Parts: sequence; C-alpha cells; structure tokens
Amino acid sequence: MIRGGEIGNRLLAALAPADFGLLVPGLEMIGLDQDAVLSQAGEQIEHVFFPHSGAVSLMIDMANGQTVATAAVGREGAVGVLSVLGPSPSASTAIVRAAGTASRISARRFQAAFNRSPAIRHAIQMH
Repeated sequence: MIRGGEIGNRLLAALAPADFGLLVPGLEMIGLDQDAVLSQAGEQIEHVFFPHSGAVSLMIDMANGQTVATAAVGREGAVGVLSVLGPSPSASTAIVRAAGTASRISARRFQAAFNRSPAIRHAIQMH
C-alpha cells in the first residue's frame, strides 16, 4: 500500500486524495530492474506503471529494422496509460533504462478509475 508521503511519482502526487483513493486498492509498489521489459509492442497492455525513481524508454521498431527510442518516462509520468482506450496492442516496447521503483496497477482497474474520475482523466490528458 502507498501512503501520501511515499508518492514519488508526480502524476500520482498531483491527484486529490479522493481521486488517488480510486487507484490505491489496485496499486502495488514494485522494483524496476534495469533492462526489464514492462510491455512489448504488439502485445496487450496488462499494467500501467507510475515510476517513482528510475527511467523507462519507449521504443518503436522502424520499417528498416532499427529500433528507436521515442520517449523517456520518469517520475513525472506513466507507462501504459493508452490502455484507457480499451483492449488494444501496445504501439511501443517499454524497457527500464535506469533501475528504480514504480507503482503498478492492472490496466483494467486503471481504466475503471479513469472512467470514474474527471481529475484522473485530466491528469492523463495533460501527461
């Protein structure tokens, strides 16, 4: 369980207690091991990750076979938030580039909270 003083993720910390409370029952703190793959391009998004420390690169495969980093996500954001659009394959592969910690919630539970809370929707849209 995560308590208010332990929130290192800025997106989560910006939520009012009532909105954060919608997420708390499904959040679990996990370690992010360097080079771990959080989600794979073309596969269903299973979890949304909110890094507290460390960094995650979002990678895409180019038509010429090269892999290119498109974004880096740290404690200011989240990985897997497009799962709110419903079951669909991930467009990118998320790989931990710097070890750290994160809160993780199932995509299904995150979508339910997203649908119930205008504040969560706003935070994600601003992300």
